[in-house]
Amino acid sequence: MAKMAAEDCTCAHAAGDGFTLEHPGRSYAHELPEWIALSKLKGVKVVRHHHCMFEPCEHRKYQIEYTNIPEVAEELDLLCASAAVCSRTGRPHASWQHEVQQGRVTHFSTGDLTEYPAGLCKAKARGYVRYLKRVGPADKSFVFLQVFSGPNAPLTGAVRAAIALEVLGSAPRPLATTQREIKPLTRYQLAELATGRQPKWSSTQQLIKDGLIDDREHFRLAK
Repeated sequence: MAKMAAEDCTCAHAAGDGFTLEHPGRSYAHELPEWIALSKLKGVKVVRHHHCMFEPCEHRKYQIEYTNIPEVAEELDLLCASAAVCSRTGRPHASWQHEVQQGRVTHFSTGDLTEYPAGLCKAKARGYVRYLKRVGPADKSFVFLQVFSGPNAPLTGAVRAAIALEVLGSAPRPLATTQREIKPLTRYQLAELATGRQPKWSSTQQLIKDGLIDDREHFRLAK
C-alpha cells in the first residue's frame, strides 16, 4: 500500500496534477525506494510538521507530508518548538500514556488521533483552494480526491466546503446519505483503531471475492 501510494503520486506529478501524501514522521515507509524517489522529483516538497500546531490536537504527533503544491506546503510548515510545552497552546502536550484501570486499558491515548485534526483539514483546504485559483479550473470531472480515509473523511469535508465557498461562491450541497443503523464499535475495533489499523467495519457484504492472489489487483479493487 505504501509503495502504491508513492507510485500513484509520482504518476500524478508526471501528469501535471497536484498531490499530497502524509505519513507518521518516524515510519519506515520514508526509507522505501519509491518514497525516496518521490521526494527527489523536481517540484516536490517534503514538509515536516506536528499535529499539535493545529487545533484541537494537543499531542505532539510528528508527521511528514510530500506535496508538489507550494500552497499546501506553506500552510503545513509548522513545527512545535518544544517537547514539553506546545508552541500553539502554551500548555504541556497531552500524554501518550494509556488510561488503565484494574489492569485493562480503558482509553487509548492514540484513540483521538486516527483522523486529521480540524485545524489541519482547514489548513490543507486553504492550500488546495489557493492552488486551484492559481492554476485555474481543470477540464476534469472532479478537482479533489482523497484515496485513503477513515469513515468520517474530515479532510474531504473541509475541502469540499472550501471549494464551494471560495471557488464556486455557494454553500456545499448536502451529501446523499442512506439511513442505516449505526452500531457502536466493539472493544476489538476500538483497539484496532487506536493502533492506526483499519478495523473490519462490517462483514454483511463482501466487497472483494476470495481467491485473489494479486496484491496490486487487490489494491486496485479496494480503490
